[in-house]
Amino acid sequence: MNIKIGSGGKEISWDYGGKKVKKSYSDVLMGYEILPDDSGIVLLEPVTQVGAENAVIYNTDGTQRWRLPFPPDIGTGLLFDQVGMSAGELIVIGIVNGRDIKFLVDYTKLEYQNIILTR
Repeated sequence: MNIKIGSGGKEISWDYGGKKVKKSYSDVLMGYEILPDDSGIVLLEPVTQVGAENAVIYNTDGTQRWRLPFPPDIGTGLLFDQVGMSAGELIVIGIVNGRDIKFLVDYTKLEYQNIILTR
């Protein structure tokens, strides 16, 4: 997947099936990570545009696969602010009740494998 960032960080695009897939925002995209199997991408969309649940997985064709939720039993989520891979696992960091929470994401089953307080 060949990612291009444009418009000062307010646009992200890639090619799929000979077509350009583009996601545009009024504010700067907070981050992204390509899934290890190249089946999609995780975007941290601007909170000002989408609200607290700003982490979303898009398939390579641009369709939404899963918008990551904040489970109600862990507190009030402010936003997801980091995404990355660690030891082959997809990790998304969210801020819940003023604390960083690490979400280990199973992007094929669309669920969390684990939720861990990081500080």
